Amino acid sequence: MSEYFVIRLINDKFYSSWIKIDKKGHYTQEAKFGNLSDAANDLEGKPKIIILIPGSKVSINIAALPTRNNNNIIKMLPFLIEENTADDTNNLFFTHKFLGKGNDAVIASISKNYLNRIILKLNELNIYPTYIYSDSQGITDIPGHLTLIAEKDFTYGKIPGEQPFVIENLKLIDIWNMIPKKYKSEDLINNIILYTDESGFNRCKDEINELREKVKSVNFLKFKKGLLPGLASSLIKNPGNNFLTGEFMPETNWIELLRPWKIPISLTLLLFITNIFGNFIEMNRLKFENIGLVNQINNQCVEIFNSPNISTCETMINQQLSTTSSRLDSIGESLFLEIINAISFHIDQNISLESIIYRDNTMNLRVTTSDIATLDAFTTSIQGYERLSITIQSTNQIDNGIEGRLQIMELL
Repeated sequence: MSEYFVIRLINDKFYSSWIKIDKKGHYTQEAKFGNLSDAANDLEGKPKIIILIPGSKVSINIAALPTRNNNNIIKMLPFLIEENTADDTNNLFFTHKFLGKGNDAVIASISKNYLNRIILKLNELNIYPTYIYSDSQGITDIPGHLTLIAEKDFTYGKIPGEQPFVIENLKLIDIWNMIPKKYKSEDLINNIILYTDESGFNRCKDEINELREKVKSVNFLKFKKGLLPGLASSLIKNPGNNFLTGEFMPETNWIELLRPWKIPISLTLLLFITNIFGNFIEMNRLKFENIGLVNQINNQCVEIFNSPNISTCETMINQQLSTTSSRLDSIGESLFLEIINAISFHIDQNISLESIIYRDNTMNLRVTTSDIATLDAFTTSIQGYERLSITIQSTNQIDNGIEGRLQIMELL
């Protein structure tokens, strides 16, 4: 069973698309389209349900919050956003999400009436969501690129490091011209990546060449099954602002939740009591065994070192062991340093060291190289050391080259 059932609301008439996705963001069922009631009929089992609402319904801002006390934040959010919205803040619902450990937070706001209407419709169809996000927060950062998503009526955009924006019925070239000049540098967004569905492609296909005249490159991808798979996968890996908080948080039926656990809780309590009794018996057994072992060690100390004192025996044993171990340690350290020196001398930008493990005078490496010739050259270089022997344990073809597992040890 899929762990997530994601429904994207496309318009106010509850026309939707939905998909089943696992916890790694891989879809296990292709996206489907239809009425919200059709999605409800496709819902099986008890997966976590994510609802994506149109980004055009949500306002997203960044603000520095002077506190992390949730009650105080709820009171101050309307005043922090008041200047950035034309709506009456009394009619808006706010949710926040901190960016890391600092005070900066992403603040998302939405009409209370709209959110309430959605939740009532979902519950009417026996759909009880776990999370409600804005679909615009599913757009990922791509360094050096302005990301655009063109659909039938709306264009979504994302500048790296900034919050997403949603614009209705505007040409792509006009959107590009609206981007502040400070972002249009080689390091920020001198490239565009454009995603579309079928309707979005029909709307903007004549504008792509015009965009190519303005920027370094335009990469274009059209998805026949819509853009939900990418948005859903992104939000599972990096969740957005959840609107199911505060006054819209679902009520918990604790009696119903605890009912299936009545028998397991009773069994757990019984096991706990049994465990305490068993531990008491075990402690007494260990106590008597300890007395017997101490007496046995005392007898051995008298036979070997002519002393009944265990501390004296321990001191004499450590003195004998330290002489042998220090000699062995110096040999092992010398071999380790020689192997490390050989690796650091011959590794270059075409070789990526993924992992290194040294145990029992043997070094196991996992490296990634651009091709098999580079891997062979590296092993040949190490083989040139008189004291070292290197073997290739395995090689695998991966997306960015060759992964090799190597073993270096002392040449016997």
